[in-house]
Amino acid sequence: MIRVTFEQFDRMKGNAERSYVDRVVRAISTRFREHAGKLGSAGTRTAVETAIAKGRGYGFVSEYDLFLFTCLSFAFGPGFDEDSTLPWAGATLHSRILGDPPSRLRRVYALALAATSQSGRPWVPLPPQR
Repeated sequence: MIRVTFEQFDRMKGNAERSYVDRVVRAISTRFREHAGKLGSAGTRTAVETAIAKGRGYGFVSEYDLFLFTCLSFAFGPGFDEDSTLPWAGATLHSRILGDPPSRLRRVYALALAATSQSGRPWVPLPPQR
């Protein structure tokens, strides 16, 4: 029988988290080159980690949902969910009548696509979820 101690489990969890953040940083650096270039590698990593933590605060747990929230943070700014010029974002994310957190996030994504198509703001849509 294999035994895993709490310390080993914590190390594995930490390694998995670092690996996930590394993948998100690479994806963000590709999708939002100009913004990531201005932030530099350390700044981009910090912004990604901050967005992931904020996304978890909204109840997002899947890698896809956290990535989607991070993309929205890069497309509209790290405080997009509190930005008075984007009232649909915060209202949707905070709404309890629009379903569970992933459902609200997908609604925000759809609203973001609609808002950018009307405003001409640059936005890089994600590929469909696998």
